[in-house]
Amino acid sequence: MGRSILENKRGIQSVEVASEILKVICSSPKPLSLSEIADILQIVPGSVHIYLVSLMRTGLLKRDETTLEYEPGALGLRLGISHFNKNQLIINGKIRLSAFAEKYELNAFISMWSNEGPSVIFYKEFAGFLNISFKLGLTLSLLETTVGQLYCAYKSPEEVLNIIEKKPQKKYKSSHYSTADFQNMLKDIRKNKHLMLDNTPTNGITAIAVPVLDKSNSISLALTVFTETEKLKTISTPINQLIEELIYISENLYE
Repeated sequence: MGRSILENKRGIQSVEVASEILKVICSSPKPLSLSEIADILQIVPGSVHIYLVSLMRTGLLKRDETTLEYEPGALGLRLGISHFNKNQLIINGKIRLSAFAEKYELNAFISMWSNEGPSVIFYKEFAGFLNISFKLGLTLSLLETTVGQLYCAYKSPEEVLNIIEKKPQKKYKSSHYSTADFQNMLKDIRKNKHLMLDNTPTNGITAIAVPVLDKSNSISLALTVFTETEKLKTISTPINQLIEELIYISENLYE
C-alpha cells in the first residue's frame, strides 16, 4: 500500500486526516472497528483513536458500545441528507410524492438505504400528527416496518442479514427472514411492485410503500405514505387506483 496519509500533507492536517477517516467509514458496507480503520489508512491505532473521539463528540460518528465499531452519527446523517436533497431524483420524488400525499391527505416520506437499513431523508405531514415517533434520519426496522420489508425484497440476503444480526429486531428473530412465508411475501412484493400493511409497526396505521428502481432493477429509494386505517377507508378513490398512481410516480421519477 502507499504511504500513510499523515505524510506529505499541507493545510490543516488534522481536518484532512479526519476527512479520510470519514470517507473510509462512510464508504464501508458495514461499521468498522478501530483496527480496521487503522489498517486501511496505515495509521497507528492510537493516532486514529484521537480523531475518532473528536468525530464522535461532534456527532459525525458514533460507536456501538457492544461491538466497538464506528459508523456515521447524527450530524453525519444530517449532512448526508442535505447532500442527497440536491439530487435530482430525490427532488423529483419530494415534489411528486408531496403532491400525491396532499391530494389524498396522507403523511409521506422518502427513504434511502444506509449502513443501518432504510433511513428517512424526507418527511411531510398531510394527514396530521399521528402521535408516532417519526423524524428525519430515523432508521427503520427491516422486519417490523412496511418499508423495511419492501427493502428486504430488493436488497441482497447478505446486506439484509448483516443488519438484522447487528441490530436485533424487537418482534422477530433474524431467522424469520429465511422462513418460507417471509420469502414468498418478498416474491409477491417484487411481482406487485408495492407493499401495503396494517398495524406494522403501529396499531391503527396503514402504510403503502413502493420502490424506485434504477435501470439494473436495484432499489434507489422507497416512497411511503401512511395514515390512520379508518381514515384511509373514507377516501373516495379505490385503494387499488391509489396504489397504481403511487407506483406510476415511482416508475417515472428518473424522467
